[in-house]
Amino acid sequence: MPTKADIPALQDLLARVEACDSLDRALDADVVVALEGGEIEWKQANYTMEMHPAIKRASRMHVGGFAREHVPSVTWSVDAALGLARRTLSPLNIVVNLTGQPRCTVVTAPDAGGRHVAEGDLDAPVAIVSATIRAHIARLEAAGAEERNG
Repeated sequence: MPTKADIPALQDLLARVEACDSLDRALDADVVVALEGGEIEWKQANYTMEMHPAIKRASRMHVGGFAREHVPSVTWSVDAALGLARRTLSPLNIVVNLTGQPRCTVVTAPDAGGRHVAEGDLDAPVAIVSATIRAHIARLEAAGAEERNG
């Protein structure tokens, strides 16, 4: 989970996501690590010899104490982008309009900043990831403001 110190990095990541116009596995990996933690390991597929990212996370359930999981294509797949939003933001409601210009609205709890909208000339998965990152930034900024006022 990101912290207040990660806000500038999340803003840079948001700019990279919104500039994305094709499948970018390195960007997928950066997004997943920024929002869910872990570290990236690049693996080689046996059958194609292509390199692909895997997330390494501490796990008591896996041999060696680490899980190595496939990085979902969050900038390419609506399903993967929605899964990322569900795993990292709670409670939440997501509205995705796929007619005309893709538009995504992520509605989080009022104490987490409320509505976060990504719209424009974005592919649907990118709009979902963009709105998810915006929600994380707003949640962290709200927590920082509460600390200063509290």
